[in-house]
Amino acid sequence: MEADEAGRLAAVAAAAGRLHADRVTVEAVLALRDRGIDCLLLKGPGIARWLFSTMDARSYSDSDLMVAPDRFSAAVDTLRRLGFQPELEESRMPAWWRAHALALIRRIDRSVVDMHRTLPGVGVDDATCWELLLRGREAVTLGHTRVWIPGKPARLVHCALHTAQHGGEWRDIQALERALELAGEDTWREAARLAAELRCRPQFRVGLEYLPAGLALAERLGLERSGAIRPRLMARGTAPALTLLDIATAHGLARRAAMVARKLAPPRTFMLAWSPLARRGKIGLAAAYAWRPVWVATQLPRALRAIAEERARRRQ
Repeated sequence: MEADEAGRLAAVAAAAGRLHADRVTVEAVLALRDRGIDCLLLKGPGIARWLFSTMDARSYSDSDLMVAPDRFSAAVDTLRRLGFQPELEESRMPAWWRAHALALIRRIDRSVVDMHRTLPGVGVDDATCWELLLRGREAVTLGHTRVWIPGKPARLVHCALHTAQHGGEWRDIQALERALELAGEDTWREAARLAAELRCRPQFRVGLEYLPAGLALAERLGLERSGAIRPRLMARGTAPALTLLDIATAHGLARRAAMVARKLAPPRTFMLAWSPLARRGKIGLAAAYAWRPVWVATQLPRALRAIAEERARRRQ
């Protein structure tokens, strides 16, 4: 009985979390729509309603929205008007350092909207990614509002990429397992073709490999093992190693030097998000800048080791 009661409480808590996230999503979507900004809702109800029942206690706490890259700044400005503040002021960040999404936080009700410009692991430019994910979109209803979500093949690609990005975390594995059970192989083949168009087949395979059924599917789909080490480094979550790889493969000594300099002395907006010390006034910010090169140096051995291990694995 106690286990049943705990299960019911978990289901109620999950439902409450979903309702809050859906309310925030509708608020954001309607505000964007009023400004003529089209968007796609990634994950959230598009995944939960498809793969899980209401009693699975599957929750989501934020909203993941994607807009066309030429409307990204306008979308962020729209959410600012709703009381959201960007986690980073990206205007001072170099384009090569910007992440696939920008988190916007409204502290009064602890709401978070992740505004996506692309998906992690995708190799095409942001505009191409948007057009490919927009193709075959479907609609879900939140409250009385129709919201666009990617089609099933795109959702499958996202499931695999998300699993690879986070190194096979339990929630991602759970979603991927259900997707392998529920989606037919024809739909997975469409997903593989989409992954090829998005230039993320290696990352797509890495995500599938976390489950035996996924590995078997990858073999049937003809997803070859890639010699590239980037997908594996992403799956390991070794951000310093990825940075080191980016610097090593950048074109020209001047660009590499500029990237190193920017990593050692990032813009103030990054430092404020990166270090609590930097948020303690001018002296704290100066101390954080002084500590930054030391911190980078402490990360180098682990980054070099990760790259060496993945290169050795590639040769096996």
